[in-house]
Amino acid sequence: MTKYSTIENDDGCVDYRTIADTLTSMGDEVGHSTVRNTVIHVMERFAYALMTQYGVKGDPNAIARMPAFQKMVAGLLQDIYSSGLRPNRS
Repeated sequence: MTKYSTIENDDGCVDYRTIADTLTSMGDEVGHSTVRNTVIHVMERFAYALMTQYGVKGDPNAIARMPAFQKMVAGLLQDIYSSGLRPNRS
């Protein structure tokens, strides 16, 4: 059985259904399963990049589904965003 991670009511995080509802209210009709699949896909890419850079062996797909990994990535992205750094889109 696959265990989906949802960080709800934890440090201001929201669950997949809440994200889907928010996007839908903003005009982008999205279901919670699409949100979940998108989040997992992005987390897999983060996991693969980090594991490759640091020479870590293992399954990036399994790492991406770990709530602790997702929370760490979310915290890192929040810190970067809060610092005022923005991507160079040139």
